[in-house]
Amino acid sequence: ADTGSAAAAAEPQETPHPAQPQSPLPAAGGDAAGEGDLPPPVMFVDVNVAPGRPPERIVLREGQSISEVAAAFAADHKLTPVLAQRLHTLLSEVLQRQEEHLHQQQLQQQQQQPVR
Repeated sequence: ADTGSAAAAAEPQETPHPAQPQSPLPAAGGDAAGEGDLPPPVMFVDVNVAPGRPPERIVLREGQSISEVAAAFAADHKLTPVLAQRLHTLLSEVLQRQEEHLHQQQLQQQQQQPVR
């Protein structure tokens, strides 16, 4: 039984947010210089870092690897190696599900197009 040990501290929420390129993103700090120079986001994932604290958002941008994003988040939040690996695995799974979902949408759109 899990008694709320440190191993459960960084619990990724299953709330991936596929990036919507057409909707403008609010700047995290309001005055984020160079925000317009960043590649477009591919995926957002909210992660519970500590009990009682609001979740932290991971933004995976075009051109970034899951490994570098997960490692940077783990370092910033001082996650244990076990939690860092769990985060990497979750991000990989979420991205794979998102890609599968987008592929299914593309197939449906192609099937709905009239044949000429």
